[in-house]
Amino acid sequence: MKPLRKTSLPLVLLASVLLGSPVLGSPVPASPAAAASEKHGGLDWLESLPEALAEARKKDAYILVDLYADWCGWCKQLEKKVFATPEFAARVEGFVLLRVDTEDGADGARLQALHDANSLPTTLILDAKGVRVGQINGFAPTAEFIGYIDQQLAAWKDMLGNYPGLLASQDTEVQLELAKELHQRQDGERSAALYEAVAKKIDPQSSTYAWLHYMLADSYRLGRNFDQAEKTIEKARAVLARAKEPGMLGEQLDLLRYYIAQDKSDCRGARSSLELFLEAHPASQMRPRLQKTLNELRLDTKCT
Repeated sequence: MKPLRKTSLPLVLLASVLLGSPVLGSPVPASPAAAASEKHGGLDWLESLPEALAEARKKDAYILVDLYADWCGWCKQLEKKVFATPEFAARVEGFVLLRVDTEDGADGARLQALHDANSLPTTLILDAKGVRVGQINGFAPTAEFIGYIDQQLAAWKDMLGNYPGLLASQDTEVQLELAKELHQRQDGERSAALYEAVAKKIDPQSSTYAWLHYMLADSYRLGRNFDQAEKTIEKARAVLARAKEPGMLGEQLDLLRYYIAQDKSDCRGARSSLELFLEAHPASQMRPRLQKTLNELRLDTKCT
């Protein structure tokens, strides 16, 4: 792999990248312009994440995502020396192909943030729910690049094969590590099941229990189990109330309510959640971006 220029994205900005945009898996229709495909290397690449997800669901296919930027020289080399080859075309036959600019302020920026793609080019392999199956960082010659695709898919299949046994395991540490891994991959359903298993073995009065339920609530959100996400937030809040030290976790739980409303396409709920958040957390580092988003929602006639 060639060493490439790094793009920095502080964790505090992750929420602001996501604000105002649908998350992976959200049923948001693409506009005709956004849904258009474009020829690159002789292949048709979609340029809209919702369109790619819809196509993947229809075909029961993986999505191969090319994350690029105009300044990225190795991105151009990957397109010219790998994506344009017949070997690559043969390997990705049956895949849905998606190409997005990480500086577009939309799908590309969101995918870069969600999957911590801090160097370019980055190639993602997603399933039809938007779960990250694999990730290839940087440029490699065609045969090596195809080998990485095969390795990533094989590793994912091994993980899924081991999942049932680990879910039933009594090894809390191993379960928690796998839960975090799947959570980072945006696999809400599987990570939630593992967090549930771990929660049964944790002291319900501890701060660890509260943090675990924050992660569990977010996993429910990713799996679009919104009612359970709300109930889990309340469990975490009950622990914090007894501790009387909400700190950063209290802020994260309040922000999670906004994400849930956003994912549900509940504009009024999103607006109300942001108003409550800004009132409760006047010193939040995310306040400027959140206030801007709130102002936009207040101007939206659907939110009044």
